Amino acid sequence: MKINKQVLKRLIQEELQDILQEIQGVARPIDDIAAQAGLTEEEMIHLETNLPAYISGKMDIMDDLSFEIFEKLYEYFAFESREMPHGFASADSGDPAEWILYRLSPAEYIRVRKKPPEGLEDEPSL
Repeated sequence: MKINKQVLKRLIQEELQDILQEIQGVARPIDDIAAQAGLTEEEMIHLETNLPAYISGKMDIMDDLSFEIFEKLYEYFAFESREMPHGFASADSGDPAEWILYRLSPAEYIRVRKKPPEGLEDEPSL
């Protein structure tokens, strides 16, 4: 079967649109997630300001105020919304902190780390 350039272009655009919709379905505004997880205004600002540094590894989400934020997000994703796959919640197939960072900003995570968190491929999709 031959495919001309217009058909190929349309197929690629449709596939990209599907991927974007999937990513957008996963990514919710951080403010929305933070509010549902019970973060204070100070914690929300801290999270939004430092998320790129957490993803790049320049800051550790397990430090001081960041750890309190992690605990609230972990509780929210693992037990309230139940979005976190069991293997990550139990740390059997992956690091829950890595899953949270990926969940908060999948595009930035992939841009910096070049791949999803270790163990994500073993879990059902987000």
